[in-house]
Amino acid sequence: MTDLELLHLINHTTALFRRKREESAENSPAGESGTPFRGPHGSGRILHALVMEDGVTQAELADKLHIRPQSLTEALCRLEKDGYVIRTRSSADRRILIVNITDSGRAHSREIEQLRGAAAADLFSCLTEEEKETTGRILQKVLDHAEE
Repeated sequence: MTDLELLHLINHTTALFRRKREESAENSPAGESGTPFRGPHGSGRILHALVMEDGVTQAELADKLHIRPQSLTEALCRLEKDGYVIRTRSSADRRILIVNITDSGRAHSREIEQLRGAAAADLFSCLTEEEKETTGRILQKVLDHAEE
């Protein structure tokens, strides 16, 4: 298998995962946040990052998620409009925006994680536990190399 063929397989797998997640979301009722899954692409990643470390600057969040600051600003505007995050100016430097997740954002993040978990379980159900471990180690090795 060539490097390009492998890349195509990874991209195709990712696209199928997203489709399965979206299908699960369309078929699920509104959860504890009162809102069915929707939002800008990557909003789940943003909310998850804020669940893990709340109160970070917008610049730190963009760097952590490897997202262009302009793209993050657009996504945060929508998440803020939906009541999932709050952005406030730093008292030390008014140019800096601090991003905090709301209780509604935490609930929505849990719902997204449940949908992702169900889609991942379905997608990887064809693999044994050993195959999952091997695949995870290989992908982590590729990621580590790419981040060097």
